Amino acid sequence: MAGKVTTMLVLALSAISTLAAMDKRIVGGDRAKLGEFPFMVSLEGPRAVNRTNGGGVKVKVASIKQHPDYRLNPTKVGQTGPDFAINDIAIVKLATPIQESKTIRYARLPEDGFDPAPNSTAIAIGW
Repeated sequence: MAGKVTTMLVLALSAISTLAAMDKRIVGGDRAKLGEFPFMVSLEGPRAVNRTNGGGVKVKVASIKQHPDYRLNPTKVGQTGPDFAINDIAIVKLATPIQESKTIRYARLPEDGFDPAPNSTAIAIGW
């Protein structure tokens, strides 16, 4: 179950980051309330710059399977470029499952074949 949930989270975050990249930037964003997007995750390593507001859990990673064509492009924090996100996706298997709570929920993906109507509203989330 945790593996499926992790896969859904990674895929959802990838889809959201791709949508945001279409417009190049988000303008006029609003701060989210605690629990407003309970499926949003921050994947951080030992040298990550923590820009989140707490309210989360720390879970050990059992394994990571990255895209076979992923290329590391060394960057500085806040630096972006046209090809930095190419194949930047992975499946993360957690060592222990994450339990849902009031502020932690699993991402719910649309049915297979779902096609949003033209001019539908979309929400991009991130830090």
